[in-house]
Amino acid sequence: MKEDPFRLCEIKGFGFISVDPIAVKSKGFRLDTPLRIKAAIAHVLQKAQEDGHLYLTSEEIVVNASRLLNHGLDTEEVTARAIKDAGNEMINKDHQLVGNAGGIYTKRSFDAEMGGGGSDRQTSLAAKDAR
Repeated sequence: MKEDPFRLCEIKGFGFISVDPIAVKSKGFRLDTPLRIKAAIAHVLQKAQEDGHLYLTSEEIVVNASRLLNHGLDTEEVTARAIKDAGNEMINKDHQLVGNAGGIYTKRSFDAEMGGGGSDRQTSLAAKDAR
């Protein structure tokens, strides 16, 4: 938790909106720190799941994460490019997300939907969106 306070978001009752200001202030995180962006992306997908969606398009993730990350700021501190880069890392390096047929899923949602398999994976948050 000391290195990544956003892990608190994994605990029920602690969401990105409550953890973010504490993490930014106490740890001195820059607003465009990849840990913060990844936590926002995870939050966006979690909220979508709570609303009944298994996946979002990369565009939906970027728009919603940008809104969350830049809320209350006079300028766009976290760019769409930074969000896409963090999302791509979540897909290709961290294996927390899966891109498939135009949708970006959490790994857990994708495995539940596809039974753990799936051969038509995309490897980029910036992949062409299609539903």
